[in-house]
Amino acid sequence: MTPERFKRITDTLVQYQLDLTVCMQDMRAQTSQHRN
Repeated sequence: MTPERFKRITDTLVQYQLDLTVCMQDMRAQTSQHRN
């Protein structure tokens, strides 16, 4: 596997993890809003 390809995969995984974190925070925020 070439370094360029490895970097692209790593960037994609990092972006996916960031999206997942934001999604989890949104879900948590909505849950606390419903509770109030």
